Amino acid sequence: MRPAPGAGGTTTSRWSSSPATSWSACTVGSTRERGACAAVPLPPTTTVSPLALLLPPAPLHLSLARVRVLLRACLPLPVLTVPQALALIRYHQRHKYAAYQAHRARHLRWLADP
Repeated sequence: MRPAPGAGGTTTSRWSSSPATSWSACTVGSTRERGACAAVPLPPTTTVSPLALLLPPAPLHLSLARVRVLLRACLPLPVLTVPQALALIRYHQRHKYAAYQAHRARHLRWLADP
């Protein structure tokens, strides 16, 4: 096994069956895993002035996973009928096949160049 470049990384192996080992907790200041940062308490709610309502809200720094959780909570899940599900499957198959053909043609052109 060989370590990935950088201070803390993931050990990789050339065999696909071997497990990957991570030691990302070794890096100082890691904020992405296991709650490395202490939670910042929210200020108590106060009355908001009418002028503050005109200002844009403070930006939230959310990871992609947290955005997905918020969207899953806010948006209703679509209910697909059988014809809609089959149409969606056909669309994805057509799209993936077109991408496969484009990549294959490009790869064959690359192989043909001397």
